[in-house]
Amino acid sequence: MKKDLTKTSDFDEYELHRRMEDQLKTSELSAYTPAPGPESPAEPADKPKTGQIRILVADDNTVDRIVAKSLLHKLGYHADFVSNGEEAIRIMAKKHYDMVLMDCVMPVMDGFEATGVIRDPASPVLDHQVPVIAMTAGFIEGHEAKYMDAGMNDYIAKPITLPKLAATVTKLVTLHPGNNGNNESKNTANTVFDRQELAERLLHDESLLHDVISDFLQNLPQQLEDLKASIDTPILAHIVKDSAMAIGANELYPLAMKIETAAKNRNHEEAVRLMPQLEEAAARLVAILKVEMQKH
Repeated sequence: MKKDLTKTSDFDEYELHRRMEDQLKTSELSAYTPAPGPESPAEPADKPKTGQIRILVADDNTVDRIVAKSLLHKLGYHADFVSNGEEAIRIMAKKHYDMVLMDCVMPVMDGFEATGVIRDPASPVLDHQVPVIAMTAGFIEGHEAKYMDAGMNDYIAKPITLPKLAATVTKLVTLHPGNNGNNESKNTANTVFDRQELAERLLHDESLLHDVISDFLQNLPQQLEDLKASIDTPILAHIVKDSAMAIGANELYPLAMKIETAAKNRNHEEAVRLMPQLEEAAARLVAILKVEMQKH
């Protein structure tokens, strides 16, 4: 007897997966991923290989999971899937992940509560600093602070598209040291400042890159001074973290995120302990960026 896919009892996830895969083979995907050719530039050896990046997707919606799986596969990433925040915490206590795509509204435990558990140093999660990307169908422009205050690093509005997912995932994977096994091969300059990643985000506009670096160098000293004077204020650490993310500061970003987390958890001692490390990382970054500015 032929199945009626309009009925829940006859719902066939495999059939839906097949149909979704067919829909994903659109011109948008083909245009976004160019076919390899002799003119294609080689990927830098120190750039994380997508196949070694481990991503966890927490989403209770079957269709959304299928779409996410197909898009991540298209980008070359491997992903595990769970249907609520409680399951995410359980698996993250056993496995390391380089990133979490977290739906905000889920049964049992929603994305906001789950992210709070992830950031809690007392929780069983193996990596409390893992980047968390909020996935939300109810995103409202100007409400970004809602996700940042919850401990999330970025957000993607549903429905998710390939370019949007690629840009967000690539940015955070590059900034988070993670456990992908490629960190040992990075030289000091790329560990502190990923010029290639920043240039790609700016479409290789060297003039714009110069302006971005100049603005960063101008604002960082005051940001650090404000943070040091009020180390227990999460928003000040968030400002440094946000600036580090924007510039591609691989070393500065996770330290600022740790201070922000400590401040949110009212862990004054931890925040104070991390501040000298942040200042040292900032000094290394500034030295590299000043050399970069001399090239223009």
